Amino acid sequence: MNTIQLGLLILSALGAITEAYFDAKKIIKNKVITHTLSALVRGVCAIGLSFLFFRGVAYPLLVSASNLIMFWMVFDVAINLFRGMSINYIGKTAFLDRMARKIGADGQGYLALKGVFLVIVLTILNYL
Repeated sequence: MNTIQLGLLILSALGAITEAYFDAKKIIKNKVITHTLSALVRGVCAIGLSFLFFRGVAYPLLVSASNLIMFWMVFDVAINLFRGMSINYIGKTAFLDRMARKIGADGQGYLALKGVFLVIVLTILNYL
């Protein structure tokens, strides 16, 4: 992994913690959070930055995927902690959380799955 990739992952993690903090405050005030728009903006930014720093098509897309998965993992853990819940808590409103509940995933398995996705993408990146 090079310095730019590491920097982007750190930015994703810091962004996830920041967004989780503000979203937790909104949830505590019973405000509904819609993640669709922010996820789309984040995805476009991740792909754009990746194409700016890396050549080709596959590599930038994998860098983007690793950043989005990192955000997903860190955001879910952070928002649960900010809300005083277990890091394994699976929400009831976010699309991916609803899908996880629908297939019967438990919190530990869901968190582990995110970690597996991240390891797979980072491993592929290291071999490209």
